[in-house]
Amino acid sequence: MEVGIVGIGAWGANYVRVFGEIPEVTKIHCFDLDRMRLGELERQWKKVKASDSLRDIWHNPQISLVVIATPARFHYSQVREALINRKHVLVEKPFANNYEEAKELFDIAAERGVVLRVGHIMLHNPAYKKLKELVVSGDLGYLSYLRFERTHLGVVREDVDILDDLGPHDLSMLLDLTGECPDEVWAKGMGVVGRKGLDSVIMMLLFRSGLYAYLYFSWLEPLKVRKCVVVGNKKMAVFDDMEPTHKVRVYDYEVAQNFQKQPGRFYYSCGNIVCPFVDGKEPLKEQCLEVLQAVNSGKTYNPELPLMVQAVMDGARYSLVRGGQGVDIRCLLNECHS
Repeated sequence: MEVGIVGIGAWGANYVRVFGEIPEVTKIHCFDLDRMRLGELERQWKKVKASDSLRDIWHNPQISLVVIATPARFHYSQVREALINRKHVLVEKPFANNYEEAKELFDIAAERGVVLRVGHIMLHNPAYKKLKELVVSGDLGYLSYLRFERTHLGVVREDVDILDDLGPHDLSMLLDLTGECPDEVWAKGMGVVGRKGLDSVIMMLLFRSGLYAYLYFSWLEPLKVRKCVVVGNKKMAVFDDMEPTHKVRVYDYEVAQNFQKQPGRFYYSCGNIVCPFVDGKEPLKEQCLEVLQAVNSGKTYNPELPLMVQAVMDGARYSLVRGGQGVDIRCLLNECHS
C-alpha cells in the first residue's frame, strides 16, 4: 500500500517514522512547503518520495490512504478534497471547525465509500485500554464522576487555542468510556499571555444518567499532568500517563452511608491498591495499524464518537461566550440537523 502524508512538521514526521516501520506500506508520498525537510526525509527513509504539490497527492491513483497533519486551519478543506478524490483519510484533531463541517465530512466519506478516521490517539493508549476494560467489566461499579486534568507550561500555539489543542484528547476518552452524549456543558476560560485565544479552560458535563465529569486544560502550569480519575460505587481508578511504569492504579476504596447503624453518617472503606499490567505498545503505531486494517477490510467506521466530541466542543464554545452558562448539547444537535 502507498500512503500520502500532508504536513511533515513534528507530528507529521512521527507518521513518516511509523509508516516507514510497517512492512505493508511500500511507499510514502510526502508534501510540505519546507523543501529542505522533504529532502532530509528522502535521505533518511528509502520509502519516502517528495511530492511537488497537493495535486500530486490527491490525483495519484496509487495512494490509498492520506494522512493530514497540517495546521488545524487547513484540516477541513484538505480532508474534503481528499475524500472527494476517494482517498481514505486519517486526520489530526481538530478535524473541523464545527459540528456542521464535521458531519459534512463524514457524509462525504460515506457517499464515496472511503474511511475517515480522526487521530484520537489516546483511545489507542494501552493504559487507557486497560482503564476501559475495568469500566466495561463493571469492576468499578456504577460510575459516579470522572475528572480529567491535562496541563503543562507551553507550548502556546498560535493556530489553535487550548480547547482545540487539548480538549479532544480527554473528551474522546470520556465519551468512549461513558458511551453516551452529555446533556449539558458548562465552560469557563481565560487568556493571560497577551493573545486573544484561551490558555486555560475548565469544563463540567452532566449526563442523563446522572454522571458528572470535570475537565481542566492549561498551558500555564509548571507541572506536566496527564491524569484521569474514575470514581465508581465499588472501586476507583486513576490513569496517570506521566507515570513511567504503573500508569493505571485501581483503589478498592469506597464512600457510603450505613443507614442501619448511623443514619446520615458516612463511612470510608480503604482496601488494596492494584496496578494491573499494561503493555508498552506505541499508541500512534496502534492507531496507524488499525486504520490500515480498516482500509484493507473495507470496514465502515461509526462516526458517532468524533461527532460527539465536536458537538461537546461546540457546546463549550457557546458556554464560553455566554460567560459560563449551561448549554443543552442535544438541543444544539437538533438545531444542526434541522
